[in-house]
Amino acid sequence: MTDAAPRAHSSAADVTRALLALHPDERFSVSTDREARVVASWFLADQGATQKSAVYRITLQGETGEFTSKFFELEEPSVQARPSVFVTSNYSYSFDSRDLTGPVDAVLAEHGWVRARSGAGRFFGRLFGRG
Repeated sequence: MTDAAPRAHSSAADVTRALLALHPDERFSVSTDREARVVASWFLADQGATQKSAVYRITLQGETGEFTSKFFELEEPSVQARPSVFVTSNYSYSFDSRDLTGPVDAVLAEHGWVRARSGAGRFFGRLFGRG
């Protein structure tokens, strides 16, 4: 069995800069959090006292060329709370998670980064001789 050639990928700093430069839509934003993870957000709805967003958090695994991700919805207090007259519990929005994850995943792929295998995936890979 031959060893596979190592994957060519951009540095974590280069891919982070590329992700921070993404702005496909005015509802889309990218930043880093306290743990230096890349956080892409898509504004979903303003509910008066709160705002709802979809969040796609990417953790780059050092310089391995692998990343993990987590997708979730977040509801936070509005920065500028509106008077109670404007607060409504009736709201709707149309959202396809690929609007958020697609551009991020495309940048990661362009830079040669791949999704990290889970612990179970690594175990079975070793068990069956696939890495």
